[in-house]
Amino acid sequence: RCLSDWSSDVCSSDLCFLFTGRLMKVKRVEWLLKAFHRVHREFANAKLVIAGSGPEAGNLTSLANAESMDEVTFLGHVELGQVGKYYEAADVFVLPSADIWGLVVNEAMCFDLPVLCASSVGAADDLVVTGENGFVFEEGDEPGFGEACRRLLQDADARRRMGAASGDRIQKFTLREAMKAVKAALVEATKAAGPSQASQNYNTTRHTAI
Repeated sequence: RCLSDWSSDVCSSDLCFLFTGRLMKVKRVEWLLKAFHRVHREFANAKLVIAGSGPEAGNLTSLANAESMDEVTFLGHVELGQVGKYYEAADVFVLPSADIWGLVVNEAMCFDLPVLCASSVGAADDLVVTGENGFVFEEGDEPGFGEACRRLLQDADARRRMGAASGDRIQKFTLREAMKAVKAALVEATKAAGPSQASQNYNTTRHTAI
């Protein structure tokens, strides 16, 4: 896919891994730059695009320059209305951070992207199934990260299959589906408690609320 609007060095022959988010220490972007640099030594067409700004932006760009990380493109701050085109242009979404959830994973999956994320990302347990729609690597596991990158870089069919699986899987995480799940859970809880217990719980809740 042509990414000429990102950088003149990034073109259709390259495979682009996209990170989006605030550039702060908890996002572990410095670790990502170093780990990806080693991947790039093996795969010259592997590119990393960083979309976002934050307090670590200066340190990260200095590191990339000092280590001659020519495979890295920093986009800086991206307006919300423009983020979609970067997801559309990317081949893989990557998130190495320690996030309570990581809503950007949801966003990437809506654009049919395979997801490569750390186990420290809250969304990993629910949204990413290794081998199905991406890979989950242990936080800080550089060999595991590298192997996942290799599998995605070497197998175009796997990238397409995993991307499509992301799009299918995220459809199960809509507000409507969440409401159905909550309703089903309440029905099961009521059945398990029995009529008398359910009535008692209701009355206790009602009196407490009053």
